[in-house]
Amino acid sequence: MERSERGSTLIEFGLVIIVLLMFIFGIIDMGRFLFAYHWVANTAREATRFAIVRGANCSSSQGNGIYGECPAQITQFVQDSAAANSIPQQNLIITPVYNPNPTRACLQSSDGTFDTPGCVVEVTITYPFKFIFPLLPTVTYNITSSSQMLITN
Repeated sequence: MERSERGSTLIEFGLVIIVLLMFIFGIIDMGRFLFAYHWVANTAREATRFAIVRGANCSSSQGNGIYGECPAQITQFVQDSAAANSIPQQNLIITPVYNPNPTRACLQSSDGTFDTPGCVVEVTITYPFKFIFPLLPTVTYNITSSSQMLITN
């Protein structure tokens, strides 16, 4: 190696390590995004399943004592799942909706909701995701998933 080429290795290493670290941290951030996307989709399905199994029997007098009325139970279920998976809960938007079923008989319950067998429950979860790596987009992406099922109990 000639005397004039001694510092070139250090400069080349510096340039390569910057590109390599940007690539690695970009992969980590995309992994966080995919985890959040999967969590939102899976939790929407699980929360809808939670609602259809309980149906009109989810009031606090008949429930397990941890949760309140049906929509509050669903919201608490999603928040518990978020806490267990290290998802920040403060920005989650959880929307459980009970609808009459247009194709089957669905009776309105005494409290005015459509939470009887044959009715439809839909749970929509929205999670605002923000990348932490500074070179990726700085806008917040709303990851939304919705699940709809027929109440069985």
